[in-house]
Amino acid sequence: MVRKQRHSSWQSVFKRIGEKEKLLPRLRNVFLEKVNRQRALMAVSFLVMVAILQINLVPQTIELELGKPSPKEVRAPRTVINAVKTEELQEEAAAKALEEALPKPEFQIISAQARNQAVALVSGVFAVFDSARGGRGEEPPTERELEHQVQRVRAELVVLKEEFAAMPPEEIKALLLMGDEDYDRVKKGVRQIFPAIQADERISPERIDELKKDLDRFLLTYPLLPQDHEPARALLSAMLFPNLVPDQAKLRQVQEEARKRVTAVTIEKGSLILREGEIVTSEHIRILRDLALIDNQGNRLLIFFSLALFSLFILGIGFFYLYRFHRKILQEENLLYLLTLVILVVLATAKIMSLPDISELRYLIPLPFAGVILTILLNPQVAWVANALLSLMTGVVADFNLSLTVFYFISGTISIYSVSNITQRKEMIRTGGVLAGVNFCAAVTLGLLFGERNFLNLLSIAMVGGFNGIFSIALANGFLPFLEQLFRVTSALSLLELANPNMPLLKRLLIEAPGTYHHSIIMGNLAEAAADAIGADSILVRVGAYYHDIGKLQRPYFFVENQIAQDNP
Repeated sequence: MVRKQRHSSWQSVFKRIGEKEKLLPRLRNVFLEKVNRQRALMAVSFLVMVAILQINLVPQTIELELGKPSPKEVRAPRTVINAVKTEELQEEAAAKALEEALPKPEFQIISAQARNQAVALVSGVFAVFDSARGGRGEEPPTERELEHQVQRVRAELVVLKEEFAAMPPEEIKALLLMGDEDYDRVKKGVRQIFPAIQADERISPERIDELKKDLDRFLLTYPLLPQDHEPARALLSAMLFPNLVPDQAKLRQVQEEARKRVTAVTIEKGSLILREGEIVTSEHIRILRDLALIDNQGNRLLIFFSLALFSLFILGIGFFYLYRFHRKILQEENLLYLLTLVILVVLATAKIMSLPDISELRYLIPLPFAGVILTILLNPQVAWVANALLSLMTGVVADFNLSLTVFYFISGTISIYSVSNITQRKEMIRTGGVLAGVNFCAAVTLGLLFGERNFLNLLSIAMVGGFNGIFSIALANGFLPFLEQLFRVTSALSLLELANPNMPLLKRLLIEAPGTYHHSIIMGNLAEAAADAIGADSILVRVGAYYHDIGKLQRPYFFVENQIAQDNP
């Protein structure tokens, strides 16, 4: 039984090996098809782009506990706003603005409850007088009884409002002793005048004394008799109260404006947040959470997914542009490999040079190198689109720096225009000078536009940007022959060098077969004119014409015009 099981297990092993042997030829057959190789290249490019972009952008998780020592030193992986400090400063600014605004009249309004409070107060006051007057007998009170009654009324009024303590006793007596008709007239007048004053007049504590002197203006608006004015004035003077309250809407607006004026406190990239062994506080937790260094699983996935979508978006634009306008590059794999390699290498270089927190180094990324190489080896149109996409990606890898995106878009565009009609390698030197000047001016302009006011920083960035122009052109000039050989692409510069009469092969043709040489030159001129007429590559046609009879140097008898009285070998 055991032997049978062993036998079956060996059979399964051999079967798997046989399946693998069949699988390899299948994979080879799959990759023999051009479409499948292109799909594989797209997939690899996508993965490499995502891998490059996510470095230092997708934060790593740090295990920390509140109140416990930090197991390691923690620095900010990128610049972020310190929300804790910023909120503290904002609240301080809001509190100071509120303190300054509260005493100002423009931030005070008449209380909506002023009329109701006035009605309640005047009702309470006259309720006291009604009660005192209702307890009178038919006989007028004695002086002693009247004094006692005045004191009792004053005490009840003071309970309603302390200012009644200063009300002259003569006015209280007058209100207690006046006839019912006169009393009702005063009562009715005060009931109407006082709520109107409290509802319409802006009464601050400082203005009450001023308003007491101006009560006649209100008394004249109601038909009171002259003898009614003094008791009514006494009642109104005692009842007046401040009716202004803070205008909450305006105060909130003032506080919000004060908060907005506060400059956000930032934690710069590379700043120390926690020392090793330092006790973790709630403020540390808040900062680390803002940096997505803790509790960041969802945030990490979101950033990674966003970068993957961005990479897909960039690849999609590039592919559909080539498919629509330059399908030849998709059909000739060496050109597609060249384009992909240049873009990925420049992107990786941009990422490496943006990792250190040195702003000047980011202006040394040789992005114009890609524009120059692709213009010379492919065409300016493809180079321009590649430059635009690379500029976008460079801004992303450099911590989403919009200034760098614009700078490299300008720099790459100028480099493409400068080499689009180049005829000699020495013209690359002129291109480097032009690009250096443009980069210098662009760095200064963008620095000022994006708020850089430190002259030395601006000058250092501009000088590095200018050097980048020379550096990128020199790099392109050095790598151009290597890339031509590697991807079997002949540039216009190489063709022009082949057309140089001083080329050894053409010199030999001139010496050994002058007639053929003259014929080749004439054919080159005619072919170039024909190519210009139909929009073909005139340089390629001319060079082809120059060398079309070059075989006559080695075996002239292979050519029919030289086979006179002899058989064709």
